Amino acid sequence: MSGWPEIVACASADCGGANFHHFRFCQWCGSPRLVLYYDPLEGTSQIHDADIDKRRSELLHMAASKQHARAKCKELEALQLFLRTRNTNSLRKLDVFAAHPQDIVDFVINRDLEGLGRTLVHSETCNSRLTSGNCGCPRRLSAETARTLVSKLKSKFYELGCCGPWNQSTCTGNPADSGVISLLVKTVHEEQAKAGCSVISARQRALLPEKLRTLVQKMILKANEAFRIRDKVRYIRVLQDLAWFTVQFRSLNRGAELSALKVDSTAFGPNKSCIIFQFTFTKTLRKAGRAIEFGVQERVGDPTCPVRHMSNYIGATQSMFGWDWETMKGAYVFCDFTRKGVRTHSSVTAQAMGQRFKKYLEEFGINDSEALHGLRAGGALTRALDGESLTEIMQQGFWKSPSTALHYIGMLKEVIGEEFVEEFRRQHGSQMLQSGLDQSSQKKSFLV
Repeated sequence: MSGWPEIVACASADCGGANFHHFRFCQWCGSPRLVLYYDPLEGTSQIHDADIDKRRSELLHMAASKQHARAKCKELEALQLFLRTRNTNSLRKLDVFAAHPQDIVDFVINRDLEGLGRTLVHSETCNSRLTSGNCGCPRRLSAETARTLVSKLKSKFYELGCCGPWNQSTCTGNPADSGVISLLVKTVHEEQAKAGCSVISARQRALLPEKLRTLVQKMILKANEAFRIRDKVRYIRVLQDLAWFTVQFRSLNRGAELSALKVDSTAFGPNKSCIIFQFTFTKTLRKAGRAIEFGVQERVGDPTCPVRHMSNYIGATQSMFGWDWETMKGAYVFCDFTRKGVRTHSSVTAQAMGQRFKKYLEEFGINDSEALHGLRAGGALTRALDGESLTEIMQQGFWKSPSTALHYIGMLKEVIGEEFVEEFRRQHGSQMLQSGLDQSSQKKSFLV
């Protein structure tokens, strides 16, 4: 009933009696009233809104500067440009918030028709089944590229507040999360599967030890030639590349992890018998909350020894450019440097190193079907051939699932050993294991 005073309970746990809202002492137990008082004029906090805005901008910029975040923004900007510049006036949209699933489908098809795809899709009447040639069949976006494009748009729309699957009746939700788009991706996949467009797996791109030795030996000759003509920058760059390639092959690291490797997180073991690395953040260690240490051993007499090439890289930069590695705490191990040998504050990205890797393969006439990630795959396969256990390979490569390790090293029983077989059978069943072994036995020539 209006007009009655507000009733407040006593804050004491042993009482809780009802009192008028302005009471100072409880009329039941006599306890003083607990009052939370805040005077905004006291100025207890020295943090101002400008400082909060600055810190918020820093965090948002850090989130937006990630490679996958930049890729999503790039695709969203391309979608907006496509919607605004369509030839048909009735199909134009002011911005991406007005997009429908049909617009996403048209955007993917437009990207496919632009001729940027590299997957040769043969027609049913074409007699050629080569991945390269001039048979007149069109080149399309691969099914995986189309799926990735849709996934980036879906994720970006979600960040913009378009949550949930698309609702056709209310025209709300995520326009990139629709059944018609799933049907499009599925159909593209089926079309390319019928045309024999097989996806090249990481294991098929694996760089085997023999080919790595050939690559390393030719790179050493290239470094010696640069040293002979006193081209210090090219000499150091080749040594840096040698250190990266051999370390990635033996450590099973990803390119992004080596790019972010710091000097104070890297150390040589006793008598340079190994290199010890420490990571606190990787693709699989996002929630670890602690540093993970592991190392790669010296391989005496092997031209692909990572300890040898890392030592050569560090020693040459000290003697030629005066880099003091003892005081370079916080600097990147694989850093960019100027034509005068001055280090920069940026590191060599995995994309840049991948381009260097492809350039070396082309220059030396080595089969260029391998990618930089083939060093990781080749290292895992080599460890399996050397008889290392499933646990050791998974720990070195930061793989949580045995099936992921099997994806890299193959499923031949004589290669992977009984431990792999038992672990895979336990997780996935005997039927799937036998199917994988049958398929892998047909590719035995690749592994041997």
